[in-house]
Amino acid sequence: MTKLQREVKYKLRGCLNLAELYFGIQFPQPSVSFNMKGGVAGQVCLVDQILQIKFNNDILNVKENREEFLTVTVPHEVAHYVVICRALRDQVHIIPKPHGKEWKRVMREVFKLKPNRCHSLKVPDSTRRKTTRVVTYACGCREHLLTVKMHKKLQSGRCATCCACHEKVRYVKGG
Repeated sequence: MTKLQREVKYKLRGCLNLAELYFGIQFPQPSVSFNMKGGVAGQVCLVDQILQIKFNNDILNVKENREEFLTVTVPHEVAHYVVICRALRDQVHIIPKPHGKEWKRVMREVFKLKPNRCHSLKVPDSTRRKTTRVVTYACGCREHLLTVKMHKKLQSGRCATCCACHEKVRYVKGG
């Protein structure tokens, strides 16, 4: 384990401590890995019935990203973890939306952070997923190149908004 990965785990533990104090309950220690790829900085997922927090080591290792990764990305993922743990503890049969009101509450009230769902971290070219076919969408500030898979989701009724201008993206060409 690298020094940076240890710092992430230390920050994660501190975030969990804050959440435990705020909610008055103890959260199980999550499994943590650094094997995410692509443009995703982190993710909480269920692996073999165990909640795991995954981080993107390639994004973490970009020098310009380190501060934001520790101060924003780690609490962002811990907020997801806390929301899911509380829902499972309370035997809620529907897990709350990933960036819904429960997650926003944890971000604002527990971690005192603005609840942004997208990061602005630099993604190294080496970790970007290679996509052969892309579809062009646009918002009020720029064009977005989306995968064909995401295009199909949008065509079936799902909507997506730009993280910068918060406008709904609209189809331009491709696919």
